[in-house]
Amino acid sequence: MYTELKEDHAEQSRVVKRYYDGDHLSVQPIGPSPAILHVDMLKKVTPLWYDLSVKLKADRDADRAFGWVLEMWGYSIACAQLGYKHKVTREFQIEPGAGGRLSGEQIIYHYTYGIEYTMKGRPQGPNQIG
Repeated sequence: MYTELKEDHAEQSRVVKRYYDGDHLSVQPIGPSPAILHVDMLKKVTPLWYDLSVKLKADRDADRAFGWVLEMWGYSIACAQLGYKHKVTREFQIEPGAGGRLSGEQIIYHYTYGIEYTMKGRPQGPNQIG
């Protein structure tokens, strides 16, 4: 998961500690997986998630540490601040572009990467344009 925080991610850990007063390692790895929650919980987390995402984007260290998954971190931190706990099921979805392996147990195929082939049908890297 993109928001999984480990001790060896020092830069990310420093940022999370600035925005979350609890144990920074307890911030759940809930992005980019689909999250299922009650609408009342969504109404509570949405303003905090938005505010955190904007603050994180304005924070150069956070923007550098989290990159394009910054708003996922905003959601993860907002949920931690509210005490929301998600049941994290790693087999719920597969994201092959991020190194996931298809086992047949996944329910959702999460495809997030852009064009992988040129218009001529040749493979290309994720940052190349053919």
